[in-house]
Amino acid sequence: ENYNATVGFEFFSFNIKMFGKVVKLQIWDTCGQELYRSLITNFYRNSSLAIMVYAINARETFENVDVWLKELRTNSNPDAKVFLIGNKNDLELERKVATEEGKNYAKNYGFNLFLEASAKTGFNAQNIFIQAAKLLYDDYMKYKTEKSGNKGYTPANPLTKTITPNPYSSNNCAC
Repeated sequence: ENYNATVGFEFFSFNIKMFGKVVKLQIWDTCGQELYRSLITNFYRNSSLAIMVYAINARETFENVDVWLKELRTNSNPDAKVFLIGNKNDLELERKVATEEGKNYAKNYGFNLFLEASAKTGFNAQNIFIQAAKLLYDDYMKYKTEKSGNKGYTPANPLTKTITPNPYSSNNCAC
């Protein structure tokens, strides 16, 4: 019910075990406030993946994805992956952006993943980061294979251990 909006940016990290190796994700949570926009563009430069989030109950947040995507593509690595997340899935009765609209936007603009989630209930929250780890690990393995001259790397399902679930959450989210 209560939350603190991100002011500027926050950083956290967590580990996921894949193929017997630990993958460490470093997450930079940046705010969407205009005041901090010049600082935020610095985070794009060395990012491997960006997760753009809009609220399904606030159409203007969905419309702002255009601005953020343009800024990301102008300032980031051209190979950076991008996820589109429709947040506040728990507010279905207040929905202003249809699921299909989010899916179509993600498909038309080359997003690597579209999901709806709820930070409040934890629905799909863990899955977003698992999918990020899988995609980045797969990219790393392709790069490593190409660099060594060994062709034929085939992606597999690398997840052998998920994030430890939060025992206080009814849906086993680690958030």
